Amino acid sequence: MKTLTSIFFILLFQTSFGQKTLTYTDSISSYFDEVKIATKKCKKLWNIDLYGPIIIVNPYTRQAYSNFQDTAGILKKDGKIFTGKLPANILVGNYSLNWGGLECAMVLTIFIKDNKDERVDLFTHELFHRAQPLLNFGKVNDQSNAHLDSKSGRIYLRLELDALVKALKSTDKNERTRHILNALYFRIYRYELFPNAYSSEASIEINEGIASYTGKVMRNLNEKEFNNLTITKITDFFKEQTYVQMFAYNTIAAYGFLLRESDRYWNKKVTSKQT
Repeated sequence: MKTLTSIFFILLFQTSFGQKTLTYTDSISSYFDEVKIATKKCKKLWNIDLYGPIIIVNPYTRQAYSNFQDTAGILKKDGKIFTGKLPANILVGNYSLNWGGLECAMVLTIFIKDNKDERVDLFTHELFHRAQPLLNFGKVNDQSNAHLDSKSGRIYLRLELDALVKALKSTDKNERTRHILNALYFRIYRYELFPNAYSSEASIEINEGIASYTGKVMRNLNEKEFNNLTITKITDFFKEQTYVQMFAYNTIAAYGFLLRESDRYWNKKVTSKQT
């Protein structure tokens, strides 16, 4: 028995230490691969492959990981990726930036999830912002939507989203149309209550809403999964203390999914011009 036990531990030791130890940079490299595959599969969404320069940054140490080498040579080759310290003069956050003449998408490590779909969603969201100048969208400055935290603003936004949830849950075409019309009525009435609402809400829906929709599509979910995810996100949104920023992530995702039934690539017809 003692001999068998010894053999077991020898085999365990050889198995454990004979394998290649995966490093953090290996994980980062796999994240880039995931995104590259996802954007390639969804090229038809915008008629271009959104994949491009990405910088992943630890906001506490400013340690950076990238799929490209910067022109200043700050990032050095480290296996399949490039690593280095982000200069102190560069703001850290989830956004697109021009660094060394290249448009890059920055993502902070603290927002990267263990779930692959959520990672792809996050990265492609920021890659959309990077690609905005190449599409029909200029850089849009988000305006204040403080009215959505007023009593009437919250009520009529919730009513709109509730109607959209009912539309998403409906399997009857006529019933679904009725719920969509109700959602639009609540939106129009909100615009009447708050004269600047159309412009201010559109600014963030065009900017963050379309980016969020892009991220959801890049997950490559089937129709049922997409539908259920949209409903879940709206339900979670209702629990938020403030609605002024995150509403656009849900309104455009819902309308976008519903529009896909009649026009799968409706997004290509949207621009940042408000009429």
